[in-house]
Amino acid sequence: MLSDLKNHVDLSLLTIEPVIEKHVENRAKHLASKTFSYILEFVMYLLAIVSFIGIFLLISISPFYVLDEMANKREVLQAIGQADIETFTLAIRLMFALFTALFIIIGVLIRRNRVQKSSIYNSAQELRQIEDHLKSGSQDLSLIDENYSELKSVQEAAEV
Repeated sequence: MLSDLKNHVDLSLLTIEPVIEKHVENRAKHLASKTFSYILEFVMYLLAIVSFIGIFLLISISPFYVLDEMANKREVLQAIGQADIETFTLAIRLMFALFTALFIIIGVLIRRNRVQKSSIYNSAQELRQIEDHLKSGSQDLSLIDENYSELKSVQEAAEV
């Protein structure tokens, strides 16, 4: 019975060890990855804020102030038309809004990835603890089995 239990524990160890080897990385690498993820997420949200502000300050931003000049010059208005200039300005504003949405989505995806990696890392740490308990249990079962065998042989020798 003890040998069956020990075989079951050893089989469990054989199942857990490859998973731990693949997923447990050293603590410094995990911390560096997590820090880089925080920084990248912050940068994405910062870019989203800048893009959102850019929608309202479009006329003040260096290359786009030309749009305001185009809308106020009679020669350009006659050549292109007021509606086309307004449509072009709206398209640029919508492009900034799209950038804002994309940066927010990328930031959320980075956060979700970081949380999943952290969960995997914590699970691997817990698996390592389970592995340690299984190894100590296997060693204990081996000692119990050996002591039981010795006790049984001593009892048999005493009966003869």
